[in-house]
Order: sequence, then C-alpha cells, then structure tokens
Amino acid sequence: MEHALIIPEIQFFTLLTIAAGIAVAVKYVRLPYTIALVIGGLLVGLTGIGPYVLTQDLILFVFLPPLLFEGAIHFELTGLKKNLRPIGILALPGLLIAAFLSGFLIQKITGLPMTAALLVGVMIAPTDPISVLALFKRLGVPRRLSMIVEGESVFNDGTGIVLYGVLIGIVTSGTFNPTASVFLFFKVVMGGLVVGLILGQIAFHILKRLDDHVLEVLITIILAYIAFIVAEHSLHVSGVMAVVACGVVVGNQGVRYAMSPTTRIAIKNFWEIAAFIINSLIFLLIGTRIHPMELIAIFPSILAVFLAVVAARAVGCYPLVGGLNLMGERVPRKWIHVINWGGIHGSIPIALALGLPAIDQRDYIVSLVFGVVFLSLTVQGLTMAPLIRILGVAARDKATEEYESTVARSVLLKRAIEDLTRRKGEGRISGAIHKQLSEELQGELQSIQVRMEELEDVPAVQSSLEEKTRRAILMLQKSTLLDLEMRGEVSHENASKIITDIDKSLENIESAEKYNDAE
Repeated sequence: MEHALIIPEIQFFTLLTIAAGIAVAVKYVRLPYTIALVIGGLLVGLTGIGPYVLTQDLILFVFLPPLLFEGAIHFELTGLKKNLRPIGILALPGLLIAAFLSGFLIQKITGLPMTAALLVGVMIAPTDPISVLALFKRLGVPRRLSMIVEGESVFNDGTGIVLYGVLIGIVTSGTFNPTASVFLFFKVVMGGLVVGLILGQIAFHILKRLDDHVLEVLITIILAYIAFIVAEHSLHVSGVMAVVACGVVVGNQGVRYAMSPTTRIAIKNFWEIAAFIINSLIFLLIGTRIHPMELIAIFPSILAVFLAVVAARAVGCYPLVGGLNLMGERVPRKWIHVINWGGIHGSIPIALALGLPAIDQRDYIVSLVFGVVFLSLTVQGLTMAPLIRILGVAARDKATEEYESTVARSVLLKRAIEDLTRRKGEGRISGAIHKQLSEELQGELQSIQVRMEELEDVPAVQSSLEEKTRRAILMLQKSTLLDLEMRGEVSHENASKIITDIDKSLENIESAEKYNDAE
C-alpha cells in the first residue's frame, strides 16, 4: 500500500523532469516550446508512465484556476478599453460561431451524436496564443495587434469553458432545453464576472495595506482558487469567469496602485513559472492516456476535423472583424489574416479533454482533441512567422536586426582570434599560420566594427542598444548586491531598499519598451 502511494509521486516528478529537459532542449533547437511539449507528450505515451486517474474536479479545480489567472493578471486593461469591440466580438459571437459550426461539421465527419460533436467543437474553440505572442514580440508586430490576440484568448477561454460545462450537463443528462440553456449560459457568465470584480476589489484593498512580496504572492494564489470556489460552489455561477475578472482587476488596479516594484516582479515571475509547470503537466499527462498508434489509426478523421475547425474559425473571424471596419473600427485586412491564423489551440482544450466525465466514446474524443491541437500547434504555429513576413506586418527595424547580426559576428571573430592565440601559445600551430589567420580575422573584424559604428548612429538602433545596456547594468548591480548580502557585507534591510530602487528602474525600462511598441 505504501509503495502504491510512492509511485504516483515518483511519476509526477518524472513528468516535471521531462518538462525541464524539453525546455532545455528547445534552447538548442529552433522549435517553439509548446510544439516540443506536444511531441514530448506523444513520447510519454510510449514510456508506460501512468495512466493517472484524472477526474473532472482535478482538472477544473486544480489546473484551470491558476492557468486562467496567469493569463488575466498579465493582460493590460488599457488594451481592452482601446480594443473592446474586436476583442468582444471575437471572444463571444466569434467563439460561438466557430464552436457550433465546428460541432456541426464534426458530426458530419465522425458520426458522433450531435451533442457530443458540439462538445468537441466547444472544447477545441478556445485559443492559446502563447507561442504566437512570443513570436509577435520577436518580430516586432504592432502592439495593438498583440493586444487583440491576447485579449481574445483571455476572454474566449472563459466563454468556452462555460459552454463546456453547459454541454457536459446536456450530454450526461440526455435532455436539452434551448431556452433554459441560453439563460443558464448568460446567468453564469454575468454572475461569474460580478463575483470576480467584487473579489478583485477586496483583494486590491488588502494588497494595498501590505508591503511583503512573499505574502502578496501567496494572497494571489489563494485568490485564484477562492474566486473559483466561491463562484462555482457557493453561488453556482461561472468560477472561470470569476477567476478571469479577478485576475484582470489584480493585474491592473492592484499591480499599479497596491504593489511595490519588487512585488510586481515577484508576482510576474511566480505566475509565469506556475503557468509553465501546469502547461507542461497538461501536455505530458495526456501522453499517459494516449498511445501514438491510436492517433495514427484515426488520423484521417483528425485531419478532416482540423480543417473543419480552421474553416469554422475563418467564418467566425473574417465577417465579424471585417464588419467592424464598416462601423469605423480600424483593423487592417492584413491583421485579420494574422488574427484568424493565430487562433492556435493549446492547453485549455487538452485540459478540458482530460477532465471529461465517463461519457460514450470518451477515449475517441480525447484522442481527437489531442490530434487537432497537435496539428494546430505544428501547422499553424510553424507557419505564423512566414505569414507575418509575407504580409509585411512585422514592424521590427531592419537596422536593428542588422546590428544584432553584426554584434554576433563581432563576438565570434574575437573568440576565434583568442583561440588562435591560445593555440599558438600551446604550440599547436606555428607562428606563420597564426600570423596569416590572425590578420585575416582582424581585417574582417575591423570592417564589421566600422559597420557597427555606422549602425549605432541610427536612432532605432541607438534606442534599443541603450535600453539593453541599461537593463544589463541594472541586472549586474542586482546580482552584485545579492552577493554582498550573502557575504554579510550589506544588511538585508539595506539590500531590500536598494533592490526596490533597481526593480523600479527595470520596470521603467519595460514600460518605455511597451510605449515604443504601441507607437
């Protein structure tokens, strides 16, 4: 009996180790982490780890609240206010159209009962643009476009999960009352939002009276779960919407007016780590439930459903967002292509599939959802960068890109010259060879350094270089200060005060970058 209790713990840490290994590996392979996770999940299916008994309560009450809270706490409310119409239309009517049209097409493709097919459509509909947003930042995509894509994801996750709950009730009960279902949907959504806003305000006033970053991080953890439990169990409204609304309040009003710079950085870092762990576990846990051969056996259905989901997404995106332009909203057509194709499906559909109760053809549905997510992450994820470049949406300055490349070449040449000198000193090469190669490398280095000086006169390069250098200096100061504190040369109180000032300066640099992106 004792041995049986230890095995799941060992397997749990094995999954965390695999996740860490994947994260390290992608640093050396040009592959987005989410795609590597999907592949890792498939490989886990071959190892014999698990399967675990994954209940709906475990998925909904343990995994989803922190995952949703992390997305909400990092979303800027100013972005929602400025882009309310495109975000709102994508997150509600856009998602409803995509989900139900997908469900209808899935029923025709797979022969599943209509309610089960609609459930699959609803599970797949929420978007998860983590890898897309990272790509946007790297390519210099306009800030407003990033805000629209991120905002849609924050709110359509909640909408999709509420629909999922309604349809689970219909599938398990076998009865369907359209009027009652629509009323229930809007009741739980609006009720959840109200609960989340109230709890967010309460948390704001508590956080305002504290100045302890460890305690404030702990309060946000408790808050994510309390919002879900109070809404879902006590008031019978949407816990998901409560978590989202609460997270947005704390991430904007709380972060801006109730937290020190050190606390803001601590909360940002903690929730990034929490989301990383949960996302990793979700993808790897599903690997313990699915064998790759199962996916191969139903691949034609997976491919057909993926194409249906992509088509349904287009129907829920192009007419609605394009129609906003007729009402005075300025969303460039190129952006609409990016928004549509950037509707990548990730960890939320997987989590919902893992949390399915015992319904007919459950294993088939889980495999189908995983297969569609796999194709979405690989096909859409790997083609996003070429699409952005073809459309000319990336705004990154060419001079900045050239400067980064020139700096890299300069560093490589200097290392090569150092290595030549070392080899000569060790007697591994003659003085004649050292002189010949060294002169060649020095000449190339000199021409590169001349080009670097020319590029440094470009305002965009100058600004970028200044920001990076300032950040590097501040991080060096912070690291040195922590070393001094560990050696006992600076008291903890004095170190904390100085670190607060350094964190404030780092935050100012980040704010300046966001302002420049918005421009």
